[in-house]
Amino acid sequence: MGDALVEASVPATYKSASSALAVDWTDHETWSRPRSAEDPEPANDPDASFGHAKRNAPGAKDYLFFGYYAGVATMVGDERGARVPELVRRIAVHAPRIDPAGVMAKTLLRLRDSGVALGDVLADCGYSGRQPATFAAPLRGAGAALVMDLHPNDRVVGHLRGGDLCQRCLYCPATPKALLDLGPLRRGRAQKKRRRTTTSSPS
Repeated sequence: MGDALVEASVPATYKSASSALAVDWTDHETWSRPRSAEDPEPANDPDASFGHAKRNAPGAKDYLFFGYYAGVATMVGDERGARVPELVRRIAVHAPRIDPAGVMAKTLLRLRDSGVALGDVLADCGYSGRQPATFAAPLRGAGAALVMDLHPNDRVVGHLRGGDLCQRCLYCPATPKALLDLGPLRRGRAQKKRRRTTTSSPS
């Protein structure tokens, strides 16, 4: 029922306009307070659980919350394709004790089973470090092409057969070191200006 309600919000003109999706999840606190370990009674919202909330805003700190994760799959334009409105194709709400990447994979497989082809699936590093058997493998088996940001611990720079190895790809040894050191783009105009300056500098 939930999938049908979300799909009903997508106009027929755009249902096959793109096969690319961007996925992510966010935290949603419940109205219920958690019970203490000494309290034998369950929380008033027994389906909720503790989860980790990550904040990317300057000065914001990560923290534990009691509630749910809400995963969203949003339509984006195909590479070299026409621009499309970023319409939500699927939503999945679940307790944080359940792997959000696995829930998203099952959600996208249901989308595929409904007749929507899966193309590129864009995901951040919250997905790239998950168990392949629950996220990457089933989606690739369904025809999706995963485009995932690597976790900072996976951005290793090394050398292999005369070339530079960076982010699991081989680059020419003449590649400027500043380009190999680029990480995810942080928020703020200063960071964006630095990225443009670095990538446009002559080698």
